[in-house]
Amino acid sequence: MDYQAANVSESFDYVLGLMFFILLSLYCLFYLYKERSYQSGPMQ
Repeated sequence: MDYQAANVSESFDYVLGLMFFILLSLYCLFYLYKERSYQSGPMQ
């Protein structure tokens, strides 16, 4: 029982960290893309 609970919490932490990492990289990519499009494109 204790082993199973620890395993579940460990996998939950892993999934949470993975989601955080993916969201962070997506945010960075979006920010870089926005900055690049602002620099190259004409200002509206």
